[in-house]
Amino acid sequence: DWSSDVCSSDLKDRRAAALVGQNLAACGVEQGYTIDCGDIVSALHRLPASARFDLILLDPPYDANNVADALAAAASRLAEGGLLVLERATRRNPEIPDALTRVRDVVSGDSTLTFMKDSTST
Repeated sequence: DWSSDVCSSDLKDRRAAALVGQNLAACGVEQGYTIDCGDIVSALHRLPASARFDLILLDPPYDANNVADALAAAASRLAEGGLLVLERATRRNPEIPDALTRVRDVVSGDSTLTFMKDSTST
């Protein structure tokens, strides 16, 4: 039983999007998700104003230039007590919007997972 919808976006490769759909079907998930191929910032802004997520995973290309924009857009969709995880190049420290607080970093060689929560959460 899912506590909130799942939204997967920024899949510019249609084959990857199809694979996500096939995996959801194989797991018996028939509803409560959206697969949106395109820019993550635009996709998040297209959602209904009330749409919030408990967990947001962002895995942009390591050389992406709009990570700050993606973080800001994702922060606006984070549910109270939710968690945002950014996979990034260890060499590139992201600009964290004021709406988010960095909780921890997990470094594995060239890759880092940066965990963030809403700044208003305790």
